Amino acid sequence: MGLSEFLSKWIVIICAICDGAIIGFGMILGIVAIYYKYTLGGGEGPTTAFVLLALLFIAIGIVGAVALWRHYWWLLLASNGATVFVFICLFALTVISFIIGFGITDAVKEGVQEGWSEGRKEYESGGLCKDLDGCTAYYPKITEKMGEWDAVANPNKHMQKCQAWTEFDLATNCTYAKDCDYSLGTDPNYGCQKCDAACQDQAVADARDTMKPLSISSIIIFCFLTVIAIYNDFLMERANFGVGGGFDDGEKDMLEWIGFGANAGIVLLSLILMILGALAPSSSSTGLVILFLGLLLGGASAVVAVGLFLQSKLTGILVFAGNVAMSCLALILLMVAIVAGLSAGIVTNVNEDVDTNWNEIRAELSRSNPNYCAYMDDDQCKAKIRLAIETNFMHVATVSFFILVFLVGKIYLTHRTMKFFFKFDKDEHAEMSQSLA
Repeated sequence: MGLSEFLSKWIVIICAICDGAIIGFGMILGIVAIYYKYTLGGGEGPTTAFVLLALLFIAIGIVGAVALWRHYWWLLLASNGATVFVFICLFALTVISFIIGFGITDAVKEGVQEGWSEGRKEYESGGLCKDLDGCTAYYPKITEKMGEWDAVANPNKHMQKCQAWTEFDLATNCTYAKDCDYSLGTDPNYGCQKCDAACQDQAVADARDTMKPLSISSIIIFCFLTVIAIYNDFLMERANFGVGGGFDDGEKDMLEWIGFGANAGIVLLSLILMILGALAPSSSSTGLVILFLGLLLGGASAVVAVGLFLQSKLTGILVFAGNVAMSCLALILLMVAIVAGLSAGIVTNVNEDVDTNWNEIRAELSRSNPNYCAYMDDDQCKAKIRLAIETNFMHVATVSFFILVFLVGKIYLTHRTMKFFFKFDKDEHAEMSQSLA
């Protein structure tokens, strides 16, 4: 039994089951979102996003069922497009939920903190901290204290050491400032620690800003790859759309030349990525990731381009294999965009959210569940809340993962069905079903 015969006999039943399942998944997401909203941590989670996804799931299932009943290929196409959109959104939320569920904190902030001893010196050399709000009072105070120390006529060994420190030393090492003058190091209004914290916050903000271009460029490349993958699929299945030409006719028509040029363009883009990755500092893992991604992207697009150019019996296999690899890389790029977006501070970590909103959370606890943190101090209560939030996110991520697996199959099946409906009208479909009965 060929694919057309199989689809003609079972397609309505299979797709109806899928539409019923997606409506069921929508109900599950809605229940999870409502449960999460009315349990501790609901204010910190993607409750609204999951409610919207639940409504979209139910709407997609209903629209898909109508399309099957009326044999509307265009409505099925719209339904599948909406399913792809939901898949991308749910994929993003799943990645975020896993990151939070596993307790992964702000990697950019942690990186700045780990290398701050050297980073502070770089910022001081560039004069990047003097004009910050937390530092404007500190530098005049350094000048004042250094003048007082230099005025000491007979300094002891400790004072001699203080006299030897420069402004650069006292700005980049608060221990020096505190040893020479405790207030200079610790005063909450003008002290070194206040300035150091403000400068570190600025360094974190600058580091996050550098992640935004990576996130945006990854999204752009993801969209471009998605369009190319759809076009490649059209080339493989164009006979079903009533478009002449094929891979086995030995001639490259205009559509195939366009496909060849688009995939060759991705090869050039991958070469640029490989060059950027190779030029990155050897100590940077980002350079290795870019280089590896460029190699994979170049390989996948080259396979498609070579297949289109050769016009041989292997062309169909090469285009299909390269297109599958390109689709997988598009999802990887989407994940990179999400992680880069998180690193850019688009979503803060749970610890910061709990600390920032602690007064509101504590008041909510007093109203909704007064015994939740009974006999606990604030630190113990915060730890319990963080654990509850992370656990809820893990539940959401696990449910979402299985829904994503289902959506992959549904998108493919609906895609094939849409092309089948386009090729055969409702009467032809009925005749094929009767002949196979």
